[in-house]
This record gives sequence, structure tokens and C-alpha cells, in this order.
Amino acid sequence: MTVTIVSRWKVGDAAKATSNAKRAKSAWLRNGAQECRLSTLFTGPQAGQMIFAMVFADLTAYGKASASVQTDIEWIELLSDIRKSVEDRGDSLEEREILVGVDI
Repeated sequence: MTVTIVSRWKVGDAAKATSNAKRAKSAWLRNGAQECRLSTLFTGPQAGQMIFAMVFADLTAYGKASASVQTDIEWIELLSDIRKSVEDRGDSLEEREILVGVDI
């Protein structure tokens, strides 16, 4: 069963958020994610917000990647930049969910 981690962000600067997402993708793929995607919500009350999704083979793979990425220098630098985005532009993490795939 795949595991997908979905984070929904309110962002002040979509270009900067996209740049950060590219950096996050690189770090997570290097540490075990199978896939990373960035989407912009197009309709509804959260229109304009962005979703970053990471796919892992299973919960074990997600756990290993989560532990591994904590020592990844690119990830550590990115977290510092994200903190600045939160402070300077008012970006905010609105929601984070863990989805467990169902084989059908």
C-alpha cells in the first residue's frame, strides 16, 4: 500500500513556493520518496493555495525517508528558508494529511 503525505499551504509568493517545492522534491526523492508533486488549488474556498504531495512505497519507506531527510543538508537549509517565508510573507501550513492507498 502506498503512503501519500499531503501538505496544503497558503503562500504569499507562488514563484518562491514553487522554487522551495523543487528543492523539497530533490531532497525527498534522494531520501526515498517515489514521487513528489506540487499543485495549485483552482476552485473552492482554498483556491490559490498550494498542495505538496509525496508518495512512498509504504509506511516503512516513509519512516526511513523521514529519518534520513533530517540529516540532509539541502533539506536543513530549505527548512530555514521556509521559516523565513512564514515570517516575511505570512506563508502558513494549513493542513497535513497522511493517505494510505487501498489496493483495488
